[in-house]
Amino acid sequence: VNQDTFLSAVDDAIHRSIVGVSRGNDKKVSPLPVAVGVSGQGKTEVLMWLYNNEGNCHDRILRTFATALKNQPGRKPPKHVVALFATFNQRTTYDLMESGRSALVSRLLCSWHRKKWTLEVSRRCADLTLGILDAAVRRQTSIDKACDPEEVVTLFLVDEVRKLDSEPKQRRAMLDHLCSSMQALQAAQLPSLSIATCLDVASIFADVTLGSQRPLLCLPLLPCSSQDLD
Repeated sequence: VNQDTFLSAVDDAIHRSIVGVSRGNDKKVSPLPVAVGVSGQGKTEVLMWLYNNEGNCHDRILRTFATALKNQPGRKPPKHVVALFATFNQRTTYDLMESGRSALVSRLLCSWHRKKWTLEVSRRCADLTLGILDAAVRRQTSIDKACDPEEVVTLFLVDEVRKLDSEPKQRRAMLDHLCSSMQALQAAQLPSLSIATCLDVASIFADVTLGSQRPLLCLPLLPCSSQDLD
């Protein structure tokens, strides 16, 4: 995987998210960034870069947000990044009793606290939304880092969405909650970005673009042409 190629695409995703806000927060111009590739191509690896701040990639994200927000009146440049990670790969369990929302939010919550996910956590998160989790992350980080909540960037990293193909209703609910939550955070002028990975584009295209009328933004794992990205 080419890290610079991938992070350049993340830069583009950040700028596009800010443009979406400037255009009235229209979901049709606020794409969901997605890295698509077969097993072993590096999808999880790139998310772990962001989750663990490898190569100080959070500094680059902060610079990109600061540049993108420069022409937004009243917006402060962010100072800190908090990354949360949820995976649905073959080594994870998924219970039919989980809703798509609680499956997502509970795994992100556990990653924030660096705790192991359990089904009991998911059950306890039945009423928890991504917006509530985001507010808690910002509040705690603002206390720990002595900054304002709007100076915190939250990254929501969701791995192997395709593995939920056996539960299409839950997958659609999860992706819709992810996208609508990001739109709400952008409207509230709270810097945030979601990135998902998937084995193939067909299922996530059906759920996100055809289902909720939100575009996808391809994040390349290897250098490739614009034609290949399209």
